[in-house]
Amino acid sequence: HYQTDGWFSSKSAEVYDAQTETLFVGRQDAMQRLALCALSDFLRDRDELGKAKIVEIAAGTGRFATFARDSFPDHDYIVSDLSPFYLEKAREYMQYWESH
Repeated sequence: HYQTDGWFSSKSAEVYDAQTETLFVGRQDAMQRLALCALSDFLRDRDELGKAKIVEIAAGTGRFATFARDSFPDHDYIVSDLSPFYLEKAREYMQYWESH
């Protein structure tokens, strides 16, 4: 997903989610939610081990982590990305999730 100022800007972080939705013809969220099925299987198979630490690498704005946290709130989540601006957006999404 090409951006004129690259991934290292606050402007890029602001438009990222809308831009990926457009790039994937409105299917970005649906594709990310499909991954919840595999995560669900994994977590179900390890229930007796207790709380999991779920790490998302190259998380962008962390939107998938909010979907996962909605579905599996009893686990710990860590998101990482090279862009500090995207990570700031991920923090905003997580703070919104925590407040609702």
